[in-house]
Amino acid sequence: MSFSTDSLKVLTLIGRQGPISRTRIGRLLNFTPSRVTRLSAALLASNLIHEIGREESTGGRRSTLLALRENHHVLCGVGISYSSVVEVVLMDLRANILEEEKFVLPSETEPEDLVDRIEGAFKACLANRDGLAQRVVGIGLGMSGLVNPFEGVVHSSRAFPQWHEVDLGAMLSKRMGLPVYLDNEVAMATLAELWFGQGRGSENFLYFSVGPGLRMGIVIDGNLYRGGTGNAGELGHITYDDNGPICHCGNVGCLEVFVSSDALLDQAHAALKSHSTSILVSKCKNRSENLQLWHIYQAASEGDRLALTLIRGLCTPLGRTLANIVNIFDTERLVIGGNLAQGGQIVLDILREHIQLRSLPVRGRNVQLELAAFGTGSPSIGAGALILQKVCEGEITV
Repeated sequence: MSFSTDSLKVLTLIGRQGPISRTRIGRLLNFTPSRVTRLSAALLASNLIHEIGREESTGGRRSTLLALRENHHVLCGVGISYSSVVEVVLMDLRANILEEEKFVLPSETEPEDLVDRIEGAFKACLANRDGLAQRVVGIGLGMSGLVNPFEGVVHSSRAFPQWHEVDLGAMLSKRMGLPVYLDNEVAMATLAELWFGQGRGSENFLYFSVGPGLRMGIVIDGNLYRGGTGNAGELGHITYDDNGPICHCGNVGCLEVFVSSDALLDQAHAALKSHSTSILVSKCKNRSENLQLWHIYQAASEGDRLALTLIRGLCTPLGRTLANIVNIFDTERLVIGGNLAQGGQIVLDILREHIQLRSLPVRGRNVQLELAAFGTGSPSIGAGALILQKVCEGEITV
């Protein structure tokens, strides 16, 4: 079923801000009540939305609320991380996970083998529950690396270094018989927050993924900004220190060299050689090679001085950068995701300190700083959100 442009506007608003009343929809879109009623009726008939009760009374008649109907259409999201972990999820229109499969592939995996494994995981998900196959409307794919989201092509990937100019979207779509849309994993994590997480209801926010790499997702006027080639947000490769180490990209002193989970672990391994009193020593059983990120965050929450120093060392260059970004974008909120989000309130406090110290006062005071709503599974959730967005844009008909 295809919808008019106005119907799609209503659907998007319900998806992004629902449950929401027809009255509020009319006010936000400048539509008359009769127009909203007519448009919402078509969406109700499609099983994309349903009435979900009434809003709280403010003294007059309580308005009926509209929301996405979560138990009819199904979205498939696939997330592929830096470390070649692949997660395939089937989810409803409210991001509730119905089925999921996860596996790890070797870095030498060829594209055809990846497609085989995704197909197998997808079929395994369908086999676990009757009636899902007919309800899947599309597949979103969040891939680490540089991609062309407009054509579904992977330019390069740190997960699979030998890949160059792989038409992965078309390969997967041909195999699965469903529309497939591909984007980079941080863009997908940003969409997860936009549709279902901390960015819900926000027109402008920035998402920062701090893991093995450092990348930024940009939402402007309610839309994901991708840039001319689809790869906007490569924050990790701005030059932070001209005298710094060489980055894997070939440049010198990239911010990512100082702000990443790899950098944090490297510094921790080196520091443990001369800090025998840190509780990190016992957490890794006196073997620094056993040290994990969560050990550092847990030790910091217990007040360990070395762990706190390590986290501050990572957050200081990031905080300075965020202060500059706040001045440039004047955005409503900053969302911290990736591995760094595991540091919780300690991380937020350090970053907020730098933002308030170094950004223009009126902007630093007003920006909201929050941890991402979704953890390591955010690219697969966001890939499902991409399919929902394509439905709301009319590119996928249901």
